[in-house]
Amino acid sequence: MKRKTIDQYRLLIAEIYELAGLSRTISDREASKMGATAAQWNILSALTDLDGTVSEVADRLGLPRQAVHRVSRDMLATGLLARSDSGSLSCTDRGRQVREELFSASETRLAVVLTNAHVKSDELAQAAETVRRLIDSTRAWSELPPAEEANE
Repeated sequence: MKRKTIDQYRLLIAEIYELAGLSRTISDREASKMGATAAQWNILSALTDLDGTVSEVADRLGLPRQAVHRVSRDMLATGLLARSDSGSLSCTDRGRQVREELFSASETRLAVVLTNAHVKSDELAQAAETVRRLIDSTRAWSELPPAEEANE
């Protein structure tokens, strides 16, 4: 492996952390205007396509399980989430509505950001695919199970 490739990987990770931090800060500001938090928004987003346990959601978001547990407990109490007998969390109709309102509120900002960055859909798809391959390879090397198997 060339040193340049390793250095580029480290730079990519730093860039991802910076982008994630900016995104969380802006999301928190936008969510607070709607009576929500970025943490709630993140959990609702993580549960967009499939249900998941607290551990699976925490792994997906890169957050401590305790933090996701605390926020999800509040979201269960306020009717944004439901828990199945197996322990999986899912969005309620109200949770899906709040998620869509949060997504809608951020669309203008995201459109401007993506336009100003001259980023196209296929570039984002390629970046997501690259990051997913790195996640899968890192998980395999570290012998950690995929998030969905971590609690079985």
